Amino acid sequence: MANSFLYQPHVHDADGVLTPDLLVENLAVALAPDANEIVPLPINLLTSGTMVQQASRTACGAAALVIVAAGRGAVVTVGSDHWDPELGPPVALGHLTCVKPIGREAVRLETLAAEGSAVLRTFRRRGGNRALIGETSLGDIPPVADIIADWSGSAEPPVRSALFISTGHCNDKPDHTEGYRVELDLLGSGLCIFFEYSVHQL
Repeated sequence: MANSFLYQPHVHDADGVLTPDLLVENLAVALAPDANEIVPLPINLLTSGTMVQQASRTACGAAALVIVAAGRGAVVTVGSDHWDPELGPPVALGHLTCVKPIGREAVRLETLAAEGSAVLRTFRRRGGNRALIGETSLGDIPPVADIIADWSGSAEPPVRSALFISTGHCNDKPDHTEGYRVELDLLGSGLCIFFEYSVHQL
C-alpha cells in the first residue's frame, strides 16, 4: 500500500505557472454540507488519473475544493469526492470506499481568499454531452479558514497533507454516466479550474 502521493500541480500566480513537486502523506475529507466532520482517508485513494474503476453502481462524483499543504504554503485545486451515497450509516463510510481524483491546475490559498467569490460545479458526462448535477457557492459552506482551523488546530494546514472540502453533490442517474467534470470557477479573476475523468464500472 502506498504511504505517499507525489502531487505535481500547475500553480497559477503572478510569476506565471510553476510546477512544484509536493509530497502528500495525509488525506482527509470534510463532509458536506456543514464540513464540521473531517474524516481521515487512506492516501492510496488519491489519484490524478483520468480513468477510475468502481464496483458500486450507486457511486458518483462530487466537486470538492482541495487544499494541498506544502512547506512553502498551500495551494488550492478542484477534485472529486467520489463517493457512494447508498453506504451508511455512518455517512463517512460512503466516502471511504471510493477514489479521490484531483486536478493539476491550481492557485495559491491566498489567491482563493482574495477572489471574493467562487463556485464549485459537478457535471455528469455521457457521450459528448454534459449535465449539471450540482452547484455550490463557497459562500454556502463554512469559511475555508474555519475548516482549516478545525482540521489542523491552527490557521495553517498541516504540511504534506491534502483536504477535500466536499460539496456532497449526488447523481440521480449513475448507471447512465460515463464520467464526471468538476469545476472551481473563480469569479473574481475569471479563471475556471476543471478536471474530467471517466468511470469504468466493474
